[in-house]
Amino acid sequence: MSVDWTEVLPGITMFWTEPQIGVGSRGFLVEHPNGNIAFEGATWYDDAALDHIESLGGIQYLSASHAHVYGALWRLSERFSPETVIQEAELPYAQAFPVTWPFDGRAELTAGATLHHTGGHTPGHAVLHLEDRRLLFCGDALKFTLDEYPVGDAVSISTHRAYDAHIPLTHADIRQYRDLMEPLDFDAVITPWEVVPSGGKDAALHLFAEQLSGRPFADPLPLRETVEEADAAPDRAEGSHTADPARAYQEAMPPGETFAFPITDLDRTDIPVWTVAHFPEERPGMNTSAGYGSTDASARIGAWGELYEKASSRQAVPELPRRTASYEDLTAAGEPALDPRRLRLPVGTTYAHDQPLVWAQARRYPSHDPVWIPIEEAAAYFGDLDGISPAREDGWLYTPITNGLGAGDSFERALGHGLMELVQRDGNSVTYRALDQGVGVSVDSVADPDIRRLLDQFDAAGVEPIIKLADTAFGMANFYVVGHERNLEDAPHPLMITGCGEGVHPDREIALAKALREYASSRVRKRFNHGMLDDIRQVFPDGYEEHVRQQSPANEESRSFQALKEWRDLSVEALHDRIDFSLRVDETVRLSSLPTVAPGTLQSPEALLDLVAGRFLDAGLDIFYVDYSPEGGPAHAVKAIVPPLEVETATYDRIGRRNIRRLVRRGSNIAGLGEPPSGAQRVPLPPADEEALGDQAWFHPGRMREAVDGLYAMYREPKRHVLALEAERS
Repeated sequence: MSVDWTEVLPGITMFWTEPQIGVGSRGFLVEHPNGNIAFEGATWYDDAALDHIESLGGIQYLSASHAHVYGALWRLSERFSPETVIQEAELPYAQAFPVTWPFDGRAELTAGATLHHTGGHTPGHAVLHLEDRRLLFCGDALKFTLDEYPVGDAVSISTHRAYDAHIPLTHADIRQYRDLMEPLDFDAVITPWEVVPSGGKDAALHLFAEQLSGRPFADPLPLRETVEEADAAPDRAEGSHTADPARAYQEAMPPGETFAFPITDLDRTDIPVWTVAHFPEERPGMNTSAGYGSTDASARIGAWGELYEKASSRQAVPELPRRTASYEDLTAAGEPALDPRRLRLPVGTTYAHDQPLVWAQARRYPSHDPVWIPIEEAAAYFGDLDGISPAREDGWLYTPITNGLGAGDSFERALGHGLMELVQRDGNSVTYRALDQGVGVSVDSVADPDIRRLLDQFDAAGVEPIIKLADTAFGMANFYVVGHERNLEDAPHPLMITGCGEGVHPDREIALAKALREYASSRVRKRFNHGMLDDIRQVFPDGYEEHVRQQSPANEESRSFQALKEWRDLSVEALHDRIDFSLRVDETVRLSSLPTVAPGTLQSPEALLDLVAGRFLDAGLDIFYVDYSPEGGPAHAVKAIVPPLEVETATYDRIGRRNIRRLVRRGSNIAGLGEPPSGAQRVPLPPADEEALGDQAWFHPGRMREAVDGLYAMYREPKRHVLALEAERS
């Protein structure tokens, strides 16, 4: 047996044995001007190793993360008689060497070198933070797999219990890790086996956000491609394989000035909310987004992901394969094409199958076979169609919408995200807001303590969230959350009481946590987007307001501008009276009665996509997607399309058989079957849908407009800061 050593980072020497003994832990010596620090123990130190340590200045402080890696610390104690510092819960296992400094929460060995108690992996587990080196000795709090050992880039990251690597930590353990590590300044991470020179903190916070967003898990979370996968994509930009998804989205953005910053402080809930604003070089204007999460890191990822969705559609749609033809011509030529009537065309449309359209190429899932779809469906905004002229004399078929957009670090995550959004919007399209059905949810049983923590945060802020159920289609609980201050006058801004958060997921608790966080985000976003600049300037980063004023955002829809302008001029009491009906609860269902999945069954994006897509396919639904992702890019964005799912019934008069059935079942006078009454119009459904309904369907746009009158701002909002800038000019 031999003892070897090498300098793995400047001033940090690693010791190990060949062959490996026991668990094969490695010990580290940190050279420090106030006295060297030995952390973790190699399984043996021979005389040559001890002499080498002596030549580097000996050891002033001796410590370790937990008992499993004490190794031969007793050899170091005998030779150098250092100050030996051990967390109190680990003392029963430290009898082979004298402990001179037991500690509980933290122990500052010397300036810039501090031990912190983490617990979790073991009750007494601790980490060592070296502030000036931006380095964390994390012990077994974090476990990495690397592309090269023992020093390399992280491929995956995980956490687990000491006695069984398959048992995950609890949410409370993870929150303790997160709350301790997030304030620490570090980039490099060293475990008893691995050295990660950079990206360690980003990877850790990403892991914690993923673990807290659903059921606990101990499986490694992938951070990047393996070396083999990266080599298979040589055209991928160097440096794009990052542990930080936000950085991947940022790298994929088109050139321009970008501002990313937290806006959490505009509310009192302390639930993290971030925003990103991008001013592209190629054209005037501003792309914006908002994100939320359990930490600033996860909120930042969410904001960048939403922004990347928007930017991707603008870049990708003009470059999609396209052609001009009628649906009749395409089908006669044997070309696979999606019948436009399956896309819920607006009532009153003049569309006919012999009219020419501009078509773009999408793909069917899971076969990935190409199919032609109207380019309006491939787009997310009218701006995506700049430079493309409609082929019909009557113009585009309908206003492009964002339903189905999804982004992620993989195609599977992006498509799964997009499909979940379609389920969410389908389930609540004629169930909430102006058509609220008043079905409340009582949180009678919840396993995830994170939900209780969120509810406690709202309670401490004086906010009463009202949890409601929109639907349970496809075996998924589809929630939305509204609410208000207990004392209306305490609202930081009147518009904040109109906030609404949505969430759907096969796991009902994940869905509920998402809806609660999105509700918090909606409150903050409404104040930030539509409040006067003097009211929100305190959160602006340097240069942001100057860019906003130089490139004043235009507004695409005058109806949304006028609707929110009216709301802005109302007092908080008057605004509450306006929306009061949407806050009511006429009946209550128990959370425990709603569908869910077994814990731990959806620990990966692939598993979620397989489950959701499988339920669609089992129900006889077709799945299509448009891939916005550039070849070999660092991030992925798609638009998911599932024709029977509903979109924009209350705003753009688009309705299909699912919403016809919902409205008919409740006896609504907005839609029905048979001959259309006065003022109503026949719904342009494909024959199969009319056959399923048993008759032709009709929809009454005037009655829907009456229902939405005074409430349109619940559905559509003007672009960011438009109201404030208009008020300054008037």
